Amino acid sequence: MTTAPTLDPVTTRRPASPAGRPPTQGAAPVTATVDRILARVREAADRAQAHYAREAALDALLGPVAACAAIKGNGRHCQREPQPWHEGLDLPPFIALCWQHANQWHDWKRARELAEARELAEAKRAAARAATVYYAQRADGLIKIGYTARLASRMATLRREHGALDLLATHAGGRDAEQAQHRRFDAHRVTGEWFHPAPELLAHIARINERKRRTSKEKAPA
Repeated sequence: MTTAPTLDPVTTRRPASPAGRPPTQGAAPVTATVDRILARVREAADRAQAHYAREAALDALLGPVAACAAIKGNGRHCQREPQPWHEGLDLPPFIALCWQHANQWHDWKRARELAEARELAEAKRAAARAATVYYAQRADGLIKIGYTARLASRMATLRREHGALDLLATHAGGRDAEQAQHRRFDAHRVTGEWFHPAPELLAHIARINERKRRTSKEKAPA
């Protein structure tokens, strides 16, 4: 029985046939196929070697993640086995936590987000309290309903844009309060924030000023 010829994995040359006979017909295509296979194997080996070289470099630079990175109350590192990457924890790369500390981190992160949301809401409420809804009438009789946190500056700007203006009334409130008055008097809107001086609107302005007068009298010393 004739055995299959062996191939040199380095040179990929096909050795001579037994007894010095020339290679049989069709040996060249076989050799070319083997050459292509070996070339692909070498490419795969090069890629694997490059991958493992990168992994070794990272390990040398950062060290392997062998234990939970949390520090306990006594100042010592937690030695529990770290778990795989935790989604949504916003941990720095190559930092791992055990399940217990991962849950603590998640709870802390959620509490921080809620606290930030509450602070933002309070800041918006404070801004609304500091803002003022104003009713200003220009020479043609139209009344502007707007809001601002800097009333004097806003009135100066409007007078430059629209000429003489009378400030009819003001009350505390931000954008929400302004939008509520816009909806309330929408039937009398001319354009944007300008409204016809309808009796309902003038009565509303009169009530604002009356409330302010009563409040001033109540606060005045006897």
